[in-house]
Amino acid sequence: VSKSYLSPSGISERVLRSINFNLIQGESVAIIGPSGSGKSTLLNIAGCLDSPDSGEIFYRDTPLNKLMPLEKSEFRLNSVGFIFQEHHLLPHLSVLENILLPALPKNARSRKENPIQKALDMLTEFKLNHRIDHFPSQLSGGEKQRITVIRALINSPAIILADEPTGSLDRKNAIATTNMLCEINTKFKTTLLLVTHSDEIAKKMSKIYKLSDGRLHLIS
Repeated sequence: VSKSYLSPSGISERVLRSINFNLIQGESVAIIGPSGSGKSTLLNIAGCLDSPDSGEIFYRDTPLNKLMPLEKSEFRLNSVGFIFQEHHLLPHLSVLENILLPALPKNARSRKENPIQKALDMLTEFKLNHRIDHFPSQLSGGEKQRITVIRALINSPAIILADEPTGSLDRKNAIATTNMLCEINTKFKTTLLLVTHSDEIAKKMSKIYKLSDGRLHLIS
């Protein structure tokens, strides 16, 4: 896939240059590279939040970039969990309510699992059950980000796309959040694609790619 943007001066700048990349089910992959190298763009294209100028993206046998907007929304809802640097928790909702937000449209169509019980189980597993009725303003930075990880998992996605999930955290909380993601990857075989500036965090993944000059290189 390739992708270009117009600079403020009106010049077309290519951020991704004919990238070929395979993500295998159940693996954990880090993408590193300098700021502005296109890491977030690549992640957004993988999650159908953006479209490439050329090339195709497949999820199993489905050509994602050929889907209609509603079909892309269905794909994101059912198959992808997003984690960003900012937690994007709604301040007027409790921890439990924030976690359940992505489950509302899915649960309306399928009652195969109880999202409330699942949320409570995950909060207990990651020792955050004492925060169930708290609001985001009552949480630490590390707690907020771990809540976003649980929220990303509420619909049992096959893939987690994490864009600098520890960028706003101190080292202790960054490691705790990363360990949580690694545990999820190992326990549930959830595929993990993580963008990071941290070599320490990247080394916890099974593969490391570097994105520079618009091209992706496997380095470990």
